[in-house]
Amino acid sequence: MDEQILKRQALKEWNPGLLELIDEIMDIHLKKSHDYSHGGNPYSNFEGIAQRTGLSVDMVFQVMIAVKEERLVALLGEGKEPMNESIADTYLDQALYTLLRAAYARRGSQA
Repeated sequence: MDEQILKRQALKEWNPGLLELIDEIMDIHLKKSHDYSHGGNPYSNFEGIAQRTGLSVDMVFQVMIAVKEERLVALLGEGKEPMNESIADTYLDQALYTLLRAAYARRGSQA
């Protein structure tokens, strides 16, 4: 049996909630990549923002993560109910930006 399938089965037994979140993050990534990226480059939107602003791509990731963090501070710190995306969605977006940042850095170190 394929090693990835075995890992997935083990994770499903050990921590099914985590596997569910990983699947959700993958779905979010595919949907957002469709809307935001172009040219077959999943990082094209981040690279484009970097070019427009003069920031590094890593700094763009940091800003995106910080925007989500500030949203949580505003909502949770004041006990407000979100009117747009849920708090759970914000956590998933943060996780996705963090994973994309790590994958982009890894890609750069392997180039």
